[in-house]
Amino acid sequence: MWRPPNPWTYTSVNTVRYRLSRVEPLFGIDLDYPATRLLVLLQLWARRQLALASY
Repeated sequence: MWRPPNPWTYTSVNTVRYRLSRVEPLFGIDLDYPATRLLVLLQLWARRQLALASY
């Protein structure tokens, strides 16, 4: 079933799923666990905040 892209990221659901499936073996993390997903989200958020603060 086709879904429109996310208006904030302009990425389709299938693209996000594909990229997440590539991340797991590359970094050796298991995104099936909610705690792992939360840690990854917080790390990405912190990295973005630091990048924005440096401008």
